[in-house]
Amino acid sequence: MCNRLPVWQPLKGWPLELLCEKAIATCNRPLGPGEALRRVMECVASGILLPGGPGVHDPCEREPTDCLSELNAKEADAVTHSAQ
Repeated sequence: MCNRLPVWQPLKGWPLELLCEKAIATCNRPLGPGEALRRVMECVASGILLPGGPGVHDPCEREPTDCLSELNAKEADAVTHSAQ
């Protein structure tokens, strides 16, 4: 998606991997590919990227770090709108 839709470009790489892992790992049962994609899109559509949202914390950092903190409000809103 990051290659096909320019609005998703800021999530390319590690931030998108973390977002997918968090969305899929919180499910209590195995998911098929379609269900996993839907769950990730629902997570983004819920506003996780927006200012004031929970963000996506990087488990590799010692200090609590939002790996999406470089996203400005306009970019976060555009990605959220695209997911909806």
